Amino acid sequence: MRYFTDELWEEINCGVKERREIAEKKWDKNAEEYRAVFNNIRYRFSKKFLKIYEKEANFHDYKLKEIKINHDKYGFKDPVKISLIINNEINTWQMDYTKIKKISLNYNKIGDILSRNKEFYVGFDDLSYDEFLEVDDKTLSHEILFASGATLLIKFEKLFIKKLSINKD
Repeated sequence: MRYFTDELWEEINCGVKERREIAEKKWDKNAEEYRAVFNNIRYRFSKKFLKIYEKEANFHDYKLKEIKINHDKYGFKDPVKISLIINNEINTWQMDYTKIKKISLNYNKIGDILSRNKEFYVGFDDLSYDEFLEVDDKTLSHEILFASGATLLIKFEKLFIKKLSINKD
């Protein structure tokens, strides 16, 4: 992540008020810079995706339900596709990335001890922040920072979105 870095995320969530306040100012500055960058690449997304992405507040606090890496037949056509299925209390969305150039996943299992001395794991936890950046004239990157500190990076050429269902629970 270029704007919403792991280090900055840790500082925003640290227990020292002064460090947290400095980090929050830096975070706000970085968010403003990122908005300008994103606005310059908006034309690379479908109107449908932009409408949903903005209406759903960039999928902030959505849960990761599933990552699918699909591998089709070998050959001249790009065989690798990625689907992310994410949901909140109301909606479930599937984002399909095609013409993949790179996939990078960073995940460390983190456990918390609850009052009953049982370990509780949050997995990836919520989608916290993400960045879409231009790689070249055909390729974009989408990097997601999860509340657990895990990150997912996908470099791709095409992105599609569809609504899967309305959650009832």
